[in-house]
Parts: sequence; structure tokens; C-alpha cells
Amino acid sequence: MDSLAVELDLHRLELRFAATRMLDAAAVQRLSDSIQECGQRVACIAAGQPEDSRLVLIDGYRRVAALGRLRRDTALVQRWGCPVEQALAQLLARSGSRPFTAIEEALLLRELIDAHGMSQREAARQCARDVSWVQRRLVLCGALPEALLQAVRSARVSSWAASRIFVPRAARQQ
Repeated sequence: MDSLAVELDLHRLELRFAATRMLDAAAVQRLSDSIQECGQRVACIAAGQPEDSRLVLIDGYRRVAALGRLRRDTALVQRWGCPVEQALAQLLARSGSRPFTAIEEALLLRELIDAHGMSQREAARQCARDVSWVQRRLVLCGALPEALLQAVRSARVSSWAASRIFVPRAARQQ
């Protein structure tokens, strides 16, 4: 994986995994304020080969939103020259500056398994986790109706309530 960060036009970033991230307007505002005052200190992460005109944004969705709020056209981006599924697995394996909620992890795992044909065992191995961790995360996605997942993503329902109240209720009804 490449380690150098470069300024990249925002239109070159494909926001493919935006639906897997929780919306937090207050966090984006704080980040906008910080970027306005100090500049972008942490690079976004994107995957793709050097010949690709667009890169898939892997991490940095809030930073991109903050930059958009500031009407900036570029972002500091670290390009990982690996397949998207490997980059997603690496993201889940790392402990980043912002921990993911269980729902976000579940949605990213669902992407690895459904869209990239990875087995649960392989996803666990790639993410440096055990299979039971993967299974528990996937239960979150499977137990919640899509409308409730969207309510969690948009912060109308807390991820805590979704995982501690709605998932157990859904499991009892099955």
C-alpha cells in the first residue's frame, strides 16, 4: 500500500460506501471548524490503481463532507494500490482515529461478503478478527429492516438502541 498522501480533486473520489457511515452533522461541523483553522491534518484513504481516473473512498467520509461544507475542491488523500475489498478489510483491521459503530462494521462486512464474494471466514481473517465477531456483526444487518438501518444511519435512531433493543426484539420474533 502506498504511504504518500497527495492533494486530489474531490470529483475523483467515488463515495461508494457513504451508505455504510453514520451521519453526524455536529461532528462534520467540528471537523469543518478544525480544517478551517488548522488545515486537513489526517489524509483520507482511497483505493485504486494508478491508472484509475477515480479512486474509491475507503475512509474519510466526514472529512470529505467537511471539505465540501468549506467549498474546497481538493482533499489530502492516501492512495492504497490494492483491491477495494482488501482496503475495506484493512480498514476494519486497523484501529483508527474514529472507531466505527457496530452497525458501520456490519455494513462494511456485508459489502465484503455480498458484493465481493468473500466468505465469513475469509472476512474474519482479512479483518484480523474471529468468525464469531463477523457473525455477530452480520446479525445486526440481518435482524434490522432496511428502514431502521436508514434511521440509524441518519441519526434518527441511535446505534445503541438498534443493537441493544431492536435486534434482540427482532431475534425473539423469528
